[in-house]
Amino acid sequence: VPTDADRAGAFPVVHAHHMHGTRPHAYWLLDRFELVDADHGRGMAWEGSAWFGGDVQRLWLRSEGHARAGKLERGDLEVLYGRGVRAWWDVLAGVRHEAGEGPSRTWAAFGVQGMAPYKFEVSATAYLGQGGRSAARLEAEYDTLLSNRWILQWRAEADLQGQAVPPQQEVPAPLAPLAGRRLPPGQEEDPVVEDDRVLRVVGRPR
Repeated sequence: VPTDADRAGAFPVVHAHHMHGTRPHAYWLLDRFELVDADHGRGMAWEGSAWFGGDVQRLWLRSEGHARAGKLERGDLEVLYGRGVRAWWDVLAGVRHEAGEGPSRTWAAFGVQGMAPYKFEVSATAYLGQGGRSAARLEAEYDTLLSNRWILQWRAEADLQGQAVPPQQEVPAPLAPLAGRRLPPGQEEDPVVEDDRVLRVVGRPR
């Protein structure tokens, strides 16, 4: 029968400085990069994120947008401070800058992101701008592993606006949901051609 001393030797107390390392790390993810050659001109779209920091505190960068004929139609960049509050969950605070057609805008951003049960990746961010403007974005993703190299990604997104939508945004109504699925390759150097005029590349760091 194990004694208390045996249990203490098998499961030592782990202190805070053993749980979290002090060495900073970096991570980037190019989640979407598309090149389109259509009758009305060539265009591109992107979505990516990156972070730098430790296990608890991180600097987050998030960006997405699209351009056509060499002109930026819509793009945004978020610079956020993130702090881990529990396993797989971070609270975020920072700024978001939007540029493109129409006036540029800067928002204060507050949110939370993490992994929900059953491995759903979720993110909720609220934005506050000048003149009482407010907005929110909700996102959820789920990856279905088809093989060691192929992943089917399901995604749902909703943008909410507290006031009139700025001209450079694509949201036509106070609530604009978006849902879809993607079949990206499992390696960053493998592009998938969806048709003869659209090229999409998904990248993950090794």
